[in-house]
Amino acid sequence: MREDKFRLFRQGISESRFRPYLIGSGGNATDAYSLYAWNVALSESLYPCLNFVEMALRNAIHSAVSTNFRDGYWFLNNLVGKERAIVSGVRRDLQDRGKSPTAPDFVSSLWFGFWVNLFSNRYEGILWPQLLRPIFRVCRGVIALLETFASVLIASVSSAIASSITNQSGIYKTWNNSTNKCWKPSAGLARLCWR
Repeated sequence: MREDKFRLFRQGISESRFRPYLIGSGGNATDAYSLYAWNVALSESLYPCLNFVEMALRNAIHSAVSTNFRDGYWFLNNLVGKERAIVSGVRRDLQDRGKSPTAPDFVSSLWFGFWVNLFSNRYEGILWPQLLRPIFRVCRGVIALLETFASVLIASVSSAIASSITNQSGIYKTWNNSTNKCWKPSAGLARLCWR
């Protein structure tokens, strides 16, 4: 049964994607799969943090810009280019769902990239630099929380494992040469993942 799952896994992943894990594990397919599974788990662990950053940033931007323009719907009249088109698309989507969109509906429907794009030079003089201080005053608490999260993550997982997100090929060797302070991928993880 496990062999079938591994075969399906290998059919679903490209050779070029799996190769660094295979090289890093000295050609051992089970260990390579374990490395891959660990990398996925590590990457997944970062999503709650990213989600929290997204919510804090968008709410801080919305609050500061709404206060500055004295308008909770500031995004309908003060944006240019693609951000204006994105807001129009969100409005259509919300109306198609039978909603009369409120400002919070808009704010929660706009994706992270939209909010990050507001920091482009197109908005200098419109939003920036005057609104940076109020936004990041709020975000300071978020940053402190993220620093705590990161220190816990780093304390419980060695830097060799943390680097697996970007540097897969040298990981297994680093783990093998470590003083076993960090978790070593094993056939046990592969068995766990294949259940």
